[in-house]
Amino acid sequence: MSIWKNRRRWWKRHWGLTILKSPKQKGYRHEVECKDIAERHGLESVRAFGSDGRAIGEESDVDVVITNPKLDKNDKFAKVKIQCKSRKTIPKYFDLGNADVKTMRGNNIKNFKCIVDYDWLMECLSRVH
Repeated sequence: MSIWKNRRRWWKRHWGLTILKSPKQKGYRHEVECKDIAERHGLESVRAFGSDGRAIGEESDVDVVITNPKLDKNDKFAKVKIQCKSRKTIPKYFDLGNADVKTMRGNNIKNFKCIVDYDWLMECLSRVH
C-alpha cells in the first residue's frame, strides 16, 4: 500500500474528511455547466477565463456573461452577468419550494435580492423578443 493511501485513510479516520479535488476545479465545472445550460436555451454565453470577469471586459466578480441575440444591444435584458458559486450544501432557506422566485431583504436595506431556478431564468431570457 502506498504512503498516499495511508495518508488519505488517516485524514478520513481522524478528521472525517476525504481528499477532494481542488475548489478551483469545482468552480470551473459549475461555470461551464451554467454556460452550457444557457447555450441549450439558444442564448449566447461567454465564460471568463480564470473566473475573472476582467478577462472579458467586465468587473472581476463576473464569471459568465449571457446575451440574447434576439435583442438589441442597448436593451436592459440583452446581457445578463452571472457570478457562479458552488457549495457543498445549500442552506434550506434558499430552497424555492413551489415558488418560481424567492426574494430576500436584510433589515433596514431597501434593495431586494432574488433567487430563481437557473433553468427557469434561462427559459425566460430565451423567450424575450
